Amino acid sequence: AGQTQLRVSEITAAGVAAGMIDELRSEVARLAVDYVHVPLWSIFEDLVTTRDLVFGLLDQRQRPDDAHELYLLAGTTCLLLAHASHNIGNRPAAFIQLRGASTCAELADCDALSAWCMGTDALINDGLARPGVAIDKATEGLRFHACGESHAMLAGIKARALARLGNRPAALAAVAELEASRERDDVRDDVCGLGGVLSFPLAKQAYYLGSIYGLLEMHRDAERHASAAIHTYETGPSEARSYGDETLARLDVVNA
Repeated sequence: AGQTQLRVSEITAAGVAAGMIDELRSEVARLAVDYVHVPLWSIFEDLVTTRDLVFGLLDQRQRPDDAHELYLLAGTTCLLLAHASHNIGNRPAAFIQLRGASTCAELADCDALSAWCMGTDALINDGLARPGVAIDKATEGLRFHACGESHAMLAGIKARALARLGNRPAALAAVAELEASRERDDVRDDVCGLGGVLSFPLAKQAYYLGSIYGLLEMHRDAERHASAAIHTYETGPSEARSYGDETLARLDVVNA
C-alpha cells in the first residue's frame, strides 16, 4: 500500500507547471502567424528555442494528457522548421524536420498533424519539381481525418501539381475537391487552429486557384482569382498579409 501511495504521489507531482502548455501553444501560434508576414531570420531563433523547450519537457515524466499536447506542439514546431529549412534552401534539413513532425504526429495520435505533414511534404516536393511525388503525398494526406480547411490545402497542392503535369481533367477534379472541402462547415482542427502558415485562409486559397488556372492556361480564371487574392491581402489585417503569396499572385496576374 505504501509503494502504491508513493507511485501515485510521483505521478501526481509529474508534469508541467499549470498554464505552461497554454503559454507554449500561444507561442507556437504567434510564430505560425509571424511566419506569414515578417522576415524569417527574425523568428528562426525563437522557433528553435521553442522546439528545444518542448522536447526538453518531453524528456521528463509527464501526465498522459500533457504528453499528448506536448507531442502536438513539438510536431508543429518541427513542421514550422521544415518550412523554414525549405525556404532557406536547406532541403535535407527540411526533410529531417518533417520526419520529426511525422513521428510526433504518430505519438500524439493526431490525424490533423499527420495530414499537415503530408501536405508540407507534398509542398516541398512540388517546389523541387517532383509533381508526381507531390500528388502522391497530398493524396495520402487526404486520407487522414482533418477539418475542411486542411483538406482544402491538400487538394490545392494536389491540383497545382497535376496542373504542372498538364493533366487538366484531374487538376480540375482536385479543384472541385478543394472547393467542396472549403464549404464544409466544421471546426478548425488542432493545426489550423494555430493559424498563420499552418492554416489555409480564403486569400491563400484564391492565390492557389490563380496559380492552378494559370498553369492550365485558363487565363481569365487565373487573373480573377489572383486579383481576388491580392485584394484580400491588401484589405485584410496586416498579420495575415503573406508577402510571398501576394508577390506570386501579382506574377500570376502579369502572366495571365
